Amino acid sequence: MEAPQLDALIEIDAEGRLHGAPELLARLRNQTFRLSVEGQNITLSPPMRRLSEIADAGERAAAYAAFKQQVMRAGGGPVPTTRAEINELVYD
Repeated sequence: MEAPQLDALIEIDAEGRLHGAPELLARLRNQTFRLSVEGQNITLSPPMRRLSEIADAGERAAAYAAFKQQVMRAGGGPVPTTRAEINELVYD
């Protein structure tokens, strides 16, 4: 079961320490995140894992599908799935 959504304020002090609601800090403890900043928007997301690090086949397939969505260009066609297709694109 997923933890309920939490909306809270955080502060990073001059020494780089993170301050916030104890419930929030408890949920973040001992975790690693990727932080993206675009203008005033800050996004925290789980770090990318290699497909070989994901043991569950269903989770691995979902991670690959998400990766393909991130790298696909509009009108760029399908992502190659075989070594031959990749070689054809690279060594044209």
